[in-house]
Amino acid sequence: YPSDPPLIISVNLSSKQFQQPQIAEKIAMTLQEHNLEPGCLKMEITESILLKNTAVNLDIMQK
Repeated sequence: YPSDPPLIISVNLSSKQFQQPQIAEKIAMTLQEHNLEPGCLKMEITESILLKNTAVNLDIMQK
């Protein structure tokens, strides 16, 4: 149904998951494998994750 709002899936990432090497690339590959648009995925992290290793975490989030 074209008039329906797009489906958005929210995923909570733990600190351990967020710190995995190439997490952004793994997420992008999974979206591509399932023919999903990046906008349909909402990644959620806690503030404490963001405050640790700030520069690296900001880089991951921008990807």
